[in-house]
Parts: sequence; structure tokens; C-alpha cells
Amino acid sequence: MADETQGFDNQNFMFLILNFQTTAMIGMGKIKNPMTDKIARNMDEAKFAIDMLGMLSNKTKGNLSAEEDNLLQKVLTELRLNYIDEAKKDEAAKKEEEVKKEESPKEEAKEEETKKEESPKEEVKEEEAKKEESQEEDVKEEKKEEGSAEEGEGNSQEARGNGEEPKGNG
Repeated sequence: MADETQGFDNQNFMFLILNFQTTAMIGMGKIKNPMTDKIARNMDEAKFAIDMLGMLSNKTKGNLSAEEDNLLQKVLTELRLNYIDEAKKDEAAKKEEEVKKEESPKEEAKEEETKKEESPKEEVKEEEAKKEESQEEDVKEEKKEEGSAEEGEGNSQEARGNGEEPKGNG
């Protein structure tokens, strides 16, 4: 019966190791969370699971079978290496975001300068267009005035030819 209990404890201990391993892998985004069926990273959760396995390793030193110790050490090594790799990815992503944030104001400033440079050119073009329009309107008004002046002269010449007073103003 003592052998049965020891075998049961070995299985439970290995199950505990694999449980913490799975939790750490889910936290690092290496496998899907079975509850949500999604990959979601939570590096704090992963670190906690790895630290718990490290604590178990320290507290059980000398009390484990070769098989148990071997499994625990392999799992710890694998998780620690994966954790370091994922932490580096996070750092690289943060640096990339910082670079983008630093470049973003620079790009905005460049865009504003470009707009400022283009704005006077556009304003000059708009002013030239307005001048042309007003000149065209002036020419049209002059033609209208000339046309009405000629009509007025024509009326007064006709009136003189008939011996009548000119029509119109007064």
C-alpha cells in the first residue's frame, strides 16, 4: 500500500508540474487558453507559474525521484528560456512604439512645414485667380456700358433725323 501511495504522489507531483507548465505557456501566448479558446499573453501569469515551479524545485531538493527531478528541471529550463525570449519580444515592441512616438511628432512637424510652404503658393494662386475674375468682370461691365452708350447715341441720332427731341434722360 505504501507503494500505491507513493505512485499516486508521483503522478500528482508530475501533474502539478505540467499544470504550472501549461499555465506559463498560456501566459506567454504559446498555446490557446482552453477557457477562451484564444491566444492571450499575460507575462505576469507566466512569471508566477515559473516562479512557483522554481520554489517547488528548491523546497523538494533531495526528496524527488530521478524521474521527477529530471522532469521538473527540463520544464523549468524550457519555460525560463521561452520567458526570456518573450520578454525580449516585449522590449523590442516597446522600443519600436517609442521610436514611432518620437518620429510621429517629427513627421507631423514636417507635414506642417510642407503645408506652410504650400499654403503661400496656394494663396498666391487664389489671389491671381480672383484678379483674373475681377478683370473679366470689369471687361464685361465695360462692354455693357459701351453697348448701352451706343444704343443711347443711336436713339439720339434717330431722334435728330426725325427732328424730334432725344429720348431718354430728361
